[in-house]
Amino acid sequence: CNKITDITDAVLGNKVTSVFVVVELLLRVYYIKTPSTEETRVFMTTLQECCKEKKLQKVLKTFLGIVINALNCSPKVQKVELIAILNEITNNDNLSTHHENILITCDKSINVSPISGQRLVSTVKHFMTGDKSIPVGTVYKYLYTFRHPSTVECTEAGKCGFILRYSRQDEDSGLVELSTNSKDYKGTGLHLHDVVSGSDMYGYEIHSGNTAPDNIVQVAGRWTWWEWWLPDVTNWVFKQHCVEYDISDYVVTKR
Repeated sequence: CNKITDITDAVLGNKVTSVFVVVELLLRVYYIKTPSTEETRVFMTTLQECCKEKKLQKVLKTFLGIVINALNCSPKVQKVELIAILNEITNNDNLSTHHENILITCDKSINVSPISGQRLVSTVKHFMTGDKSIPVGTVYKYLYTFRHPSTVECTEAGKCGFILRYSRQDEDSGLVELSTNSKDYKGTGLHLHDVVSGSDMYGYEIHSGNTAPDNIVQVAGRWTWWEWWLPDVTNWVFKQHCVEYDISDYVVTKR
């Protein structure tokens, strides 16, 4: 997406099902070219109408706060308009939420790539879609402890949770999937419940860097937008893999 109308078309065409994705696309669009006031108004009106007609995962207000705080440190002049629209999303409870997502952090990541017919098992730090240092064909397992709120009682051994498998597809992309294969869970101390769904998840990373010797800024996202908006920061440090799990259906049912 290079224009704000591209984001609108993606939402209307069901190619985007999360406001998290909308926010990350806005970070790209506003960097390339700031939309006009009228384009922004039409976009926000359409986005709100879409949320009334179809289910989009709301973005966590805390996530927006991290992004806005980082943008405040950016030298780019177009940050003013972008922060304004992100604040509008933050103040709209149809688009953002405090309680309809559960933040889950990764417990462990394991490299299970086949090498010379064997499976290499070792702890790894992280991946980014554009990280050229990760060879094509690499496969990671990311382990998350998570008990879905609808799971009142569990008598299974180990902890409730899930595993995300990341496989490097080519030089520019990777595939992330929720593993439902029982073999993946063997020896991990985790077990998966059927209620857990990959379509209810939004995964991203948290990094931090110094805008000044005594000022640390934190960023969050699926792609390295901070390298565009904060070009003076060169010491980015990976902090955590995160998954936002949408429990809005459960919250509505419970009410």
